[in-house]
Amino acid sequence: MKTRILNAAAIAVLGMVALSSCNTNSAYRQTDSPRGEQVTEMTTMTDPANYEGMYTGVMPCADCEGIYVELRLSGGSYTMKEIYKGKGDDNANTFTEEGKYTWNDNNTVLTLNGDNSERYEVGNGVLYALDMDGKRVTGDLANMYILHKQ
Repeated sequence: MKTRILNAAAIAVLGMVALSSCNTNSAYRQTDSPRGEQVTEMTTMTDPANYEGMYTGVMPCADCEGIYVELRLSGGSYTMKEIYKGKGDDNANTFTEEGKYTWNDNNTVLTLNGDNSERYEVGNGVLYALDMDGKRVTGDLANMYILHKQ
């Protein structure tokens, strides 16, 4: 009986050790402190600052070859440039929008607070365009609704 209790306790301890070593989607970064010491900081993948930068992709278009999209995120602001390809002069078919963006409560979806209030789910180096219901686009063209970080 005593052996069974000890075995159960050992299994429980091993299970806790195994679970505590799981990856939590965080990255460690070495930085220098003001006194010149090296400090290790932990930044989570859901930290909005990790998603700032330029994202590009080609979205489907009903009456053109595709919409080339450049989306720059920086400090709560965005600039989106869309070029409708295959419709003649690119300059005449280029549209730029600027504005602010906001995050949902758990920093997984950002909303562009512009004319269309477009929403994107954040992934590892990508933004997934969401449909009107806030869901990822599915189907044959789903891979065309992804912007990749540059």
